[in-house]
Amino acid sequence: MTAASSTSTRSLSADPYARHVTARLLDYFADTTPWPRRLWDASSALALREAAEAGDWVSTRVLSPGAVSWYLRALERQLGPDRGLGDSRLRQELTTLLRSGLAPNSRERRRLVQLMPLITNGYLGRWAGAVDSTKTLSPERLARAVATHLLDCGHSSGYLHRWARALSTDSDATLADLLHDACRLADQDDRAFDVLVPFVSIPDKQSLAKHLPEWGSPSRAAAWFAEQKIDHPPRPCPASGCAVRSGHGVAEVRVSSRPANPSVDHR
Repeated sequence: MTAASSTSTRSLSADPYARHVTARLLDYFADTTPWPRRLWDASSALALREAAEAGDWVSTRVLSPGAVSWYLRALERQLGPDRGLGDSRLRQELTTLLRSGLAPNSRERRRLVQLMPLITNGYLGRWAGAVDSTKTLSPERLARAVATHLLDCGHSSGYLHRWARALSTDSDATLADLLHDACRLADQDDRAFDVLVPFVSIPDKQSLAKHLPEWGSPSRAAAWFAEQKIDHPPRPCPASGCAVRSGHGVAEVRVSSRPANPSVDHR
């Protein structure tokens, strides 16, 4: 077995390289990490999407052409060592597109938009394949790629911290397990969640809220809990006296979010 082929089988709890990767992931996802060790980057996929959208902001004069040119040059340097972008042909095409300036109505900008699904889908899988290449990857760069991509996919930092912590304490887990699970998280689709928001008070409720389809009375809140089969609704907040049955009304909204893994997220 060569050194390169053994990289992905390294233990997360014992091998120095794999422990470096997980330690940096924990730094990136923790709320209390000192600012010099925090994650300040956007993922390559998000950065490219913002580059494609920049043309709209130039058209409305929110951004200047000079600012966009500076951003595209910086992005070109960021994408250079990114193994998640695949083969050299895609890299060369992205370089050509970025150097074109991506004018608002240009063919190059439309081409970048067309490429975005190819760039996003399988991004972490390509990093996982690169781990077992002939050249050992920087553990810092690998951790940064995984962290930025998962965060920009919509997962919360708290959930990802618990996910990385659970893997780091599993004596049987390997770097391949971490990357395989990261790919699974990146491929998850958003789910719709119904959320009930109780109000302590609201000024001029008649004109501001009552006509909204999302607005409901306290009796609607009780019906909502019954529909969701929640037998014990939240009690009033001691500080404010807020309760869904307090008579102030509620808003029922639907939000989209990545689903959580109960075995990790409810610890």
